[in-house]
Amino acid sequence: MSGSGNHYYYFDVRARGFANRLLLEIGGIEYTDHRVQFQEWGGLKETLPLTFNQIPIWQDEEVGTLAQSDAIARYLARKFDLYGKSPKEAAQIDEAYELFNDLLKELIKTVFADDLNAKIQGTLDTTIPKYMNFAEKLLARNGTGWFVGDSLSLADVQAFHIINNWTRPFSPELITPPIQAFLKKMREVPAVKKYVTEKICATTTPNLPFAKYLNQPEQFKGEFDD
Repeated sequence: MSGSGNHYYYFDVRARGFANRLLLEIGGIEYTDHRVQFQEWGGLKETLPLTFNQIPIWQDEEVGTLAQSDAIARYLARKFDLYGKSPKEAAQIDEAYELFNDLLKELIKTVFADDLNAKIQGTLDTTIPKYMNFAEKLLARNGTGWFVGDSLSLADVQAFHIINNWTRPFSPELITPPIQAFLKKMREVPAVKKYVTEKICATTTPNLPFAKYLNQPEQFKGEFDD
């Protein structure tokens, strides 16, 4: 979508941008998605009103320029009524969101490690099973197929992002049946289906030396197969 007043700037990878872009698609507003190439970033950042000299940033008439991917996600979720129907649900959304942030922090240590082989076994044996178990507990507690409440929320967007884009490529076999069912449920949402079919970035990390994994399209083969 394009819209003169709404602008999103981030690199052409999933990384820290997927959840924000997916929220924008779900919200259905017009916006311009600026998919920044790494080779143009040096010159471009001198022209943007960057609060912290980094992207992503979101711009609209209400908030002006907003930095930090998590702040953008929460702002958009509130704007699109994806932050729960009560204070309890909002708190549980934050609980799930931060659980997946914890998983992301662990996976980043592996993906950007100097020696991938030294880190990956612990990721497969311990980290991923541990967090898939935690995710199953939240789904079972809620009992609707969503992580919180009876409809799609920010918690689900964050879970879908971290599981599909950061976790699954390490070993699809570690994604348990309840989590697979959740991923399928998400893909059946029309806006999500359209985004992952037509607009999704090819990889999570860039094909640059500092990223040791999740930077090749073949690592995502079969990601949306049922």
